[in-house]
Amino acid sequence: DIRRLLSADPELRGRVFRLQVSLKVDHAGAIERVVLLQGSGDDDQDEHIRRILLGRTLTPPPAGLREPLYFEVVTDRLEGRG
Repeated sequence: DIRRLLSADPELRGRVFRLQVSLKVDHAGAIERVVLLQGSGDDDQDEHIRRILLGRTLTPPPAGLREPLYFEVVTDRLEGRG
């Protein structure tokens, strides 16, 4: 889901980066908080990624899953798809 959200953004297409992110997600899957634990090395890009994710909806997490949720996003080249 996260890679899909980032791949859909035209500003990130063709970018190569690695980041670690902590997310607080509500019971319906809406992202309520985004914390970049390890950014991409580009502060503007990191803020752009944070704005892309905040408020978007992921697959709802299973009941009782402890938060925050941690993800590592590694791209070799983000490509948007249709």
